[in-house]
Amino acid sequence: MNLQTDNMKRVLLFFSLMLLLGNIKGLAQSIVIDPMMIGTLAVSHKQQQDVLKDIQSEETKIRNFQILIQQK
Repeated sequence: MNLQTDNMKRVLLFFSLMLLLGNIKGLAQSIVIDPMMIGTLAVSHKQQQDVLKDIQSEETKIRNFQILIQQK
């Protein structure tokens, strides 16, 4: 019975150490949010969306011209 208890203690100690080390590693890789970065991303996203809308508009015009050409 004593051998089982010792093994159980070792297993619990091992898992406790793994959890502790995993937690320390998680803290080392925490994310830092920079307000300037968020602002830059927001502006870039808006500019990209505007360009994509322009592209979609131009593609719609091309599609309409293609339909007109096919009808003639």
